[in-house]
Amino acid sequence: MRDEGLDVLITPEAPENPPRYRLDGPDYRPSNSIAAHRTKPTRARRPCASSLAPAVATPGAPRGRGPGTLPDVLSPNGNTGWPGLRATLGRATRRGLRRLRGEQDVDRLVARGLELGRGAFVARGAYLDPGHPWLIAIGEDSGISPGVVIMVHDASMKRHTGYTRIARVVVGDRVFVGAGAIILPGTRIGDDSIVGAGAVVRGEIPPGSLVVGNPAKVVADVKAIARWHRNSVAAAPVWPHEGWMIGRGITQERMREQREALAGGISGYLEATPAAEPTGSGGRSPQTGRVRSALGLRRSG
Repeated sequence: MRDEGLDVLITPEAPENPPRYRLDGPDYRPSNSIAAHRTKPTRARRPCASSLAPAVATPGAPRGRGPGTLPDVLSPNGNTGWPGLRATLGRATRRGLRRLRGEQDVDRLVARGLELGRGAFVARGAYLDPGHPWLIAIGEDSGISPGVVIMVHDASMKRHTGYTRIARVVVGDRVFVGAGAIILPGTRIGDDSIVGAGAVVRGEIPPGSLVVGNPAKVVADVKAIARWHRNSVAAAPVWPHEGWMIGRGITQERMREQREALAGGISGYLEATPAAEPTGSGGRSPQTGRVRSALGLRRSG
C-alpha cells in the first residue's frame, strides 16, 4: 500500500497554474535549472588581521618587508620575486624525484665535503658513502658508472670491537670506473686507470692500470689496451655522436643501418664528443686542487 502522506512529502503537488515566462523576456528564469538547485547562499567571510593592514610603502625600506607584502625570494642568479620562487620550487621538486628514484644528490654531497674535480661525471644510480662524503675525492675527467659503490666506512667489526673503521678513497684523474664496481675504504686509484665492471677494488692501484675481478687485480696496461683499440678503429665502422644516438637525432633508418653493420658480433666505435673548455682562474676548481694535493699517485714524465 502506498502511504499518501509520505507521497505528499516526497512529491508535493504542483500548482494548478504554474507561472510561465517568455524566453526573450527580461524576467526569464529556467523552470528546471540544475544550477538554481545547487546555488547556496554564501556566508560573509570575516576579514583576517593581515588583510586589514594597509600596504603602505616606506621610502627606503626593502621590498617584501612592509605590512601586507610578501617577502622576497632570491633566485640563484640574484633575481627576486616569483622567478626566484619558481627556481626554488624546481630545485625542491628535482630533489624529491631523485629521492623517490633512490638517486643521490651529488650537489649536496659536494656541499658536505665531497671533492669532485673539474669534468668529473657521476652517473645516476651510483652510491657514494653519504655518511662521510668529505673522505671521497674524485679527480678531473673521471667517470663513475651506474651502480658503482664507493664506501669509506666498514662496520663489519663493530659488534666485535666496538669501533667502525673509516679510510679515505681517492680516485685519480681520467679514471673510468665500470658499472657495478665496488671501491672499498682505503682505496687509491692512480691516474688514467680503468676499473672493470663488477670489480671489487681495495688498496692501491698503480697509474695506468686495468683492473678486473674480485678481488680486483691488474691484468693489463691501459696504454697497451688503447693501442689495440686504435688499431681496431682503422678496420671497424665508426659513427659520430651527432645523428647516431638517442637524443642526438638518430632516425629509424640509421638504427637499422647500425644494427646491420654490427651483425655477427662485430664491434664499432662512436667518436668522442669534444671536451668542455676549462673555466675560471687557470681552469681549475678549488675541489680539483684538493684532489691533486691528496692523490700523490701521478705518473712521472
